[in-house]
Amino acid sequence: MRRQSFWVLAFFLALASGCDRAPRVDTAGSTADSLLAERVDVASHVGQSFEAFVASPGMDRFSLDKLDLAAGEKSRLTQAMAVSKPSRLIRGGGAAALVFTGCAQAGCDAGAAVIAIGGEGETFVGVRDAAGASEFIPDDRMEALLRLNSPTRRWDDPEAAEPPTTPQTP
Repeated sequence: MRRQSFWVLAFFLALASGCDRAPRVDTAGSTADSLLAERVDVASHVGQSFEAFVASPGMDRFSLDKLDLAAGEKSRLTQAMAVSKPSRLIRGGGAAALVFTGCAQAGCDAGAAVIAIGGEGETFVGVRDAAGASEFIPDDRMEALLRLNSPTRRWDDPEAAEPPTTPQTP
């Protein structure tokens, strides 16, 4: 038993000796601007259309041409966002996202799309249409936030992304 205790103690001492050795990150070539390049001030874009948002300085990285979408996905997204709504900010669980929703020209039953962008640049893109509900760019945190803010607990519920039209009174 003493022999095993010795090896266990030696193992933990070896682990503890390496704890203060954090991996080094080469920051010689980085600047404060490049470190903050992924951050998005989502609150300042509330009420914008998706087109106005991606035309804003530094936001073109979220344009449909720069997102990692296949040609068929981009086509489905464009059709499902034909009638888009102004963005709104949703919050929950310490996260916030700028959400763009839209519906197909024939209505939301024919197709609906959701694009959610978080403050750290995380992106969720999904479409629900005749081909089914598809997450083109999945992001667990953004999806959870969309579900949290939907009365049906679905990310693909475009009506749930709309704020109430009249103030709620107790």
